[in-house]
Amino acid sequence: MTVLLYQDYVHNNGVLHRALHARFGAIEFCDASDIKNGILRDPRDIFVMPGGADLYYCEKLNGAGNALIREWVEQGGTYFGLCAGAYYACAAIAWAKGTTQEIAGSRELAFFPGLATGPVYEYVEGGTIGGCWDGVATVDVGGRIISCIYAGGPVFTGTGNNPDVTVIARYADLPQTPAAVVECRVGQGRALLCALHPEYNVDSYRQAFYNHRNQSAAWQRKTGEQLAAAKTDGPTLWDIVTDRLQD
Repeated sequence: MTVLLYQDYVHNNGVLHRALHARFGAIEFCDASDIKNGILRDPRDIFVMPGGADLYYCEKLNGAGNALIREWVEQGGTYFGLCAGAYYACAAIAWAKGTTQEIAGSRELAFFPGLATGPVYEYVEGGTIGGCWDGVATVDVGGRIISCIYAGGPVFTGTGNNPDVTVIARYADLPQTPAAVVECRVGQGRALLCALHPEYNVDSYRQAFYNHRNQSAAWQRKTGEQLAAAKTDGPTLWDIVTDRLQD
């Protein structure tokens, strides 16, 4: 089994790479050219689409790239999408609706048949699109409450009673407890979509913090403190989702 981490040359995924390496061993990077040149061959592999902004993924992968990803998943591959990587794998997204930063429309992979909507303003600095998107979300995983870093990810709606969609975790602190982590059966393969950033723990979040020219320094410091205070014994959300990847 090989774990392939998508690289778009825009976003820094060092924390994710380190967390994946600790869990799976050696991690390989790949980009749009690699995908189009056939790097997705073995259905035992795991393809990781990280957080960031999915319009960069659209630019590089729409058309041939997405067709190859979807074909590989249908043949048994595993897609693991985090935050933007989760938005990207839904049938449609609605980001910052009603603001100047609104992004909405369909997406080609459509592993999740419903809508991904964000950001969740309850977690955002000042409750507005202009604030820092970091926060601490609490999720319910089979009755167990776990806290982890939120950074602009979606809520998943439109699952209905679809037998190909399993809700793994729900936002415990939002009305109607919408889905935060879903697993979708796609042909012989699957897509595990996580709205949050469980790869961050207390130490890695603090290490990623800067004061210099950071207008949201106080908010991010508070976010780190909230995560530390919420730390509980037992498996983290990262443990739970990466365990599922190995099932």
